[in-house]
Amino acid sequence: MATTEAEVVVPKTKGRLSVPEWLLPFGTRTSNQMIVFRLLCAAVIFLGWQLLSGALIPGPLDTLQGIGTLFQKGLHEYYIESLITLVTSLVLGFVFSVVFAHLGTIPFFRPYAEFVGSLRVLSMAPLVMWAVFLGIQGNERKIGLMVLFITAYSVPSILQIFDAISEKEKDYYRTLRCSPLMAWWQMTVRARMPQVIAVYVINMGMAINMLPALEALLKTQGGIGVLIGSAERDMNFTEIMAGTVILLASGWLIFKLTILAVAWKWPKAWAKINGGK
Repeated sequence: MATTEAEVVVPKTKGRLSVPEWLLPFGTRTSNQMIVFRLLCAAVIFLGWQLLSGALIPGPLDTLQGIGTLFQKGLHEYYIESLITLVTSLVLGFVFSVVFAHLGTIPFFRPYAEFVGSLRVLSMAPLVMWAVFLGIQGNERKIGLMVLFITAYSVPSILQIFDAISEKEKDYYRTLRCSPLMAWWQMTVRARMPQVIAVYVINMGMAINMLPALEALLKTQGGIGVLIGSAERDMNFTEIMAGTVILLASGWLIFKLTILAVAWKWPKAWAKINGGK
């Protein structure tokens, strides 16, 4: 008897092994299990770090001593400098990213938005030189380059959200006799701003990663990257590892707190702003 397209033939196997759900793709798991898995992962990483420690890779205790040495060299001042630069760059980068992405929905301005997105393939070194030639000095140079890269990486991702708007949804607002500007506002701002925020938060990790490298390249503008770059020139592996741990911990914390505060809470807050329950 022939099977129809809706029928699925599942072969019966004898002696099939029972695999726990938490070992299967998309398997179910409890919150307690995830806590245990994360603690186990942390223990494995710490054990691997301890086993690999040697002359070039300082161990955990040596790294703690390196963190103390960095504090004696003014780590807290460098860190505050980097944090202010990062927050300023993220705020300005979001504004420019949203503006260029929304302009990209207009055919006349689409090439300009695509050009901004294409700048993400550029390297930082020539842009730093061009900033020097243009006379951009001080902290403005660092923030300007950060905003440029953040915008270049975020605009294509936001444009993909707007390009995914279906013709059916556009026709819906046409049937309501909305003006083109009102339909544009409803579809891109009111309906999809939470998605834009979520995508920007994901791209934010790139900015956290790029800032120390940019600070080490500029050298004279302050920031934690300058401190780590100085340790690299002196081949001080203990301070390099200490700086790496600080960047990893602080970047992870900033990223997680932003996700909790924005990516999860923002949709509900945005719904209330738009008159939802």
